[in-house]
Amino acid sequence: IGPVAASPAACKRYPCASEITIMQFANKVVVITGAAKGIGEGCARVFCKAGAAVAIFDIDDVAGRKLAEELSTLGPGRAACFYCDVRQPDQI
Repeated sequence: IGPVAASPAACKRYPCASEITIMQFANKVVVITGAAKGIGEGCARVFCKAGAAVAIFDIDDVAGRKLAEELSTLGPGRAACFYCDVRQPDQI
């Protein structure tokens, strides 16, 4: 994953993807909704690269499982996909 463009002011307040180090999130679980594609996918990649156990929640089960398998293979973190429609309160 290449560096993510962000303003210096934003980086002072929030850690940028380029500032997250490998294994910084070891022994941590990160839950991401809408992680099968787009921004959520990018976040899942960054956290998995930083050593996190990433829980991918998405309504696109096929893309989510494919991403989880890819991320777990690449490591150093691992990922799993769970079907979830956050518009349905009983699924949260």
